[in-house]
Amino acid sequence: MVHFARLLLCFAMIILSLPCRAQDENVLQKTVRLDDSYSTIYQQLKKITKQTGVKFVYDSEFIDDNERVQTRSNVYSVEDAVRAIIAKNDLGIRMVGKHLLLFRQEHHLLHTKIKTITVKTEKGDSMKVIDISGRLIDHLTQQPIEYAAIGLKEAAIGTITNQNGEFRLTIPDSLNHKSIFFSHIGYLSKKMAISEMADRNTEVALEPKVFPLQEVIVRVVNPSRLLMQMQENIQRNYPQKPTYLTTFYREGVQKDNDIVNYTEAVFKIYKASYGSNSADLVKLLQMRQTSNTQVKDTVVTRMKAGINACILLDLIKNMPDFITPLSENIYRFTSADITEIDGRLVNVIQFEPREGAVPLVYSGQLFIDTESGALLRASFSIPPSYVKASSSMLVEKKSRSLIVTPREVKYMVSYRNWNGRYYISHIRGELNFRIRKRMRMFSGFDMKTWFEMATCKIDTVNVTRFTRNEILPTRTIFSQTRYNYDEAFWGEHNVIIPEENLTEALRKIQSRIEETEGR
Repeated sequence: MVHFARLLLCFAMIILSLPCRAQDENVLQKTVRLDDSYSTIYQQLKKITKQTGVKFVYDSEFIDDNERVQTRSNVYSVEDAVRAIIAKNDLGIRMVGKHLLLFRQEHHLLHTKIKTITVKTEKGDSMKVIDISGRLIDHLTQQPIEYAAIGLKEAAIGTITNQNGEFRLTIPDSLNHKSIFFSHIGYLSKKMAISEMADRNTEVALEPKVFPLQEVIVRVVNPSRLLMQMQENIQRNYPQKPTYLTTFYREGVQKDNDIVNYTEAVFKIYKASYGSNSADLVKLLQMRQTSNTQVKDTVVTRMKAGINACILLDLIKNMPDFITPLSENIYRFTSADITEIDGRLVNVIQFEPREGAVPLVYSGQLFIDTESGALLRASFSIPPSYVKASSSMLVEKKSRSLIVTPREVKYMVSYRNWNGRYYISHIRGELNFRIRKRMRMFSGFDMKTWFEMATCKIDTVNVTRFTRNEILPTRTIFSQTRYNYDEAFWGEHNVIIPEENLTEALRKIQSRIEETEGR
């Protein structure tokens, strides 16, 4: 328990000061006066700021500050005044706190995008790849399916859908005759030939798997026995030789609706055998970062060891208490359901802490293959009644004037089958908490931190340990890491597409992006 609890320290935050911004939902309807003038957009918007206090955030590539525009003397609403200054048919306007977000309204693609392009490999060679993007939905509800696995089984290449069900997959052109698999727990898997995806609707639908009542009753089993079988079959189900995992990683810190910092990276992980005690090693291939300097002026935060948490969250290798049947004195295990993934039946085990358990404890669900006994997925969190008590283990702060209250802590871990063995597929962790100053009951703001890692490629041939110079310390703080930004690499590498809310938050600070090329 103590060992596994260390993963929570990846969420440790350092908060130096506390700004509180009032919310005003009626700013768009306030009236302002514009006079007859011919000046830059920047100067015109500044007039609105002086009269209302509202600040503007926009992408400089979409709106040119220096463009001169003519305004007529009149009284306008704030929204009408902005549209009079910026005469763009695709202009979107949205209030976020006291910031007015100006953005280009975009429409979803009507068809799945498929294009062939030339990119550079890790070794500097050139190769042609096929770039595919689309959206995965539930056939019945038409709702997006988040965190679904998408990829080519033959080549062990894949990605994960985001919270909007959107995905992007880049594969070598030599595999254009292959098929792409779509799978998620609780749905019938789907296979589509790459050639069939051209000119199709961007939405790929999966059919939910419904089980007859008698089928469920027949297969109900003792959860402790399932956990025991899972451990007994580790040697058979998980790699017993070192493996290379090429992974996409991202982490972020968000204050209310503002991004404080956001980092994306591509790692090559030396995954030690599950039959050994050797440590996993991490090599940084590429990295990019966005920082909101305006927010950092008031709140300085940093996330510790997000990649270290991803290493620790390999549950099969680190064996936390809640997947150990011997911990029944701490947890209550129950057989909750039966579902399907990749055409295989999966038992769902529910677990929760027994009364009197002490932090850190978790509650959640385990998804175990009925035939192989392999753990396919785990979703778990700190129960609400334990979150506050775990505060000292979650948050580190420098200012004694601050009160930091965790509100939600949750994790998700998934494995995927390739050639009869199960490999880490997707890891995600989130922490939400409230911050306020002492003696100010009604002041404060919300902060959210998260990290996420998805396996894009699996290699089992010619796997050797990294040299000492190649190894990245797993407790690296990325906000303090120097790197060279490679635009060509990021243009075509497999990534997790940012969800709508994150895309919107990032768009707000587009003009202040710190790519730190050559930093």
